[in-house]
Amino acid sequence: NGSESFDIVTSQFGVEYGGWQTVADAARFLAPGGTLALLLHNSDGAIQAECIANLTAARRLRDSEFIPLAKTMFEAAFDAVEGADRKPYDSAAARLAPAVQAVERLFQEYGEGVAGNAVATLYRGVGRIHQRIQHYDREEVLNWLERMNAELSAYSERMAGMSGASVDRDQFDSICAGLAERGCHIEQAGPFFPAGDDRSLAWALIATMST
Repeated sequence: NGSESFDIVTSQFGVEYGGWQTVADAARFLAPGGTLALLLHNSDGAIQAECIANLTAARRLRDSEFIPLAKTMFEAAFDAVEGADRKPYDSAAARLAPAVQAVERLFQEYGEGVAGNAVATLYRGVGRIHQRIQHYDREEVLNWLERMNAELSAYSERMAGMSGASVDRDQFDSICAGLAERGCHIEQAGPFFPAGDDRSLAWALIATMST
């Protein structure tokens, strides 16, 4: 096993990000008699379903152009507050309306907590600022929209990474077979179900290196 080996090697939703083929390689860190304990993303599990829902919602928000349309509307609204013609504001508000409706459909489909509440935070914030635009600072509002855009982009990447790291049944069986080939005895292998839940949360895998 090399100069560094351990009695316990564990990973909770981590090692599979290196590719499911590499999971069995964790056995090389085990000392004789050592235990490998893993929780892996399950492609049929509840976490995977939540990741896909969150990713879909974030992408649909992006495709609606809610943030750039809101930015354009606010710029025109601040101009109007300062005495400029209201027509650009009215036009920008009309262009934003379909995107607002798209966000509201997301809430109907997935609930307001989708995407870690980020969509609801954005939606409510835009509505609140719009109602009291004269009490806000232009640069602060536009900078907030930029931050929200960056946060949602990063969130989408995180959800895509989690979804892409999920392990299906065939891959899980291959992982178990790879561990067995490396001299591990499989103690437990299968879906993990939280108490009171009939949908699996993850794959649970416990294996012991032969002595």
